[in-house]
Amino acid sequence: MKQIDPIARLRTSRNIHDVIRTSIVDTSPAVLLCLVVGLALGLRVAYVIFLVPDAFPVWRDTAHYVSIARNLLAGQGYIDTVGYWANEPLYSDVGPTSHWLPLYPFFLAGMFAFFGEFPRAIFLAQALLSSLAVGAVFLSSRQLFSVRLAFLAALLQSVDLYDIYYSGFPSTESFTASLLAGALLLAILCECSYRRQGFMPWSPWIGLAIILGVGCLHRSTFALLAVVMPTYILLTYFAKTRNVKDVLFKGATACFLLATVISPWLIRNYSLWDRPVYESKVGINLLIGNNARATGEFDLDFVPRLDPELYNELERDDEFRRLAWQWISNHPFDALGLFIKKNILIWNPVPRVQAGTLFWIGLTWSVVILSLACLGILRSLWNIQRFALPLLMLVGYVFSITVAFATTRYRIPLIPILAIFAANGISLLCSLRRTRYTHAEPAH
Repeated sequence: MKQIDPIARLRTSRNIHDVIRTSIVDTSPAVLLCLVVGLALGLRVAYVIFLVPDAFPVWRDTAHYVSIARNLLAGQGYIDTVGYWANEPLYSDVGPTSHWLPLYPFFLAGMFAFFGEFPRAIFLAQALLSSLAVGAVFLSSRQLFSVRLAFLAALLQSVDLYDIYYSGFPSTESFTASLLAGALLLAILCECSYRRQGFMPWSPWIGLAIILGVGCLHRSTFALLAVVMPTYILLTYFAKTRNVKDVLFKGATACFLLATVISPWLIRNYSLWDRPVYESKVGINLLIGNNARATGEFDLDFVPRLDPELYNELERDDEFRRLAWQWISNHPFDALGLFIKKNILIWNPVPRVQAGTLFWIGLTWSVVILSLACLGILRSLWNIQRFALPLLMLVGYVFSITVAFATTRYRIPLIPILAIFAANGISLLCSLRRTRYTHAEPAH
């Protein structure tokens, strides 16, 4: 292949943008993948080592996760010993609990077993997972875009300020983003296979079912995705191939794998409560966002403080659920208005830091990314078949959040999907720019 002198290219190109674009196109996708994952890992590791204290922050969810992890490591079982927290209602009983889904506490317990209670080791592991999610974004985008736009989408996630921050924070956000990115990649590989080749290979399909099952053990938002995404893939697969036998076989296999992953947790909870229980915090989450004084955000003012001597964890959740559904059924239009408000609030770009340079940096970054992603989503509607899976994941995740209450922290796991749409938005702006310059050039 003829080698092009980069200096000559620079002299003959109209601007540096053309040079960068051509250089990216000429670079091997494998090299670009390594570069962007390496950048993501370097930024996150540097942040964790130099800016994050080697200690767990004083935060409610972290305290519960660490407590359960310590008890798992000590052989006491899945037990929480935190109790009440800072004038808030009692979340989980002191003792066996199903309030907190098990994946993250088991992850902490495993890290404690190998490295001791060394928070920085946990943050470094999260940094690695977050960096792998960047690679998943590149590979997913490669199926949707050119190499250049796939690199851009991965680059946007690799430098995302919030994604970097949560890699060094003991919460479920970074884990959730990695699982969503992995699930989206496998789903897109399934779809692209049967659209291009007429059949769907087993490996991405099995991987998708497993990762969705693992996600269900991490965040309840995956429960809806575990139904919607495989169903969409099977329906479109059937529409493409008309192979009833293969569709039914793959559907049965997915159901079996999902049940296999989730069933130990459900069986354990059945032995604890004498009834099938997935998690015992559905009621309190619904009540927080659906009551007479609800603002749509996290607000505990209306949640009653039920006596744990009279109500166990599951009974409290049942009562909270009853109160929430009672208010929704008595005030359907108010509930609908709140639901719409929550779907707006989750996109609030204003960071929780209320002053100083960090506020303006966070606000600017959020506004830019969300604006570009909005443009990309609008553009994807022109070719909705290609972007159906990321759109479906975005809508399904947001719905499962806003049916309860909205907080911008829950938007963090969507960063991989928003990065893909933001790259699509940048592509739209570049297309408009090229069109303008083409129309502005004088005729010869």
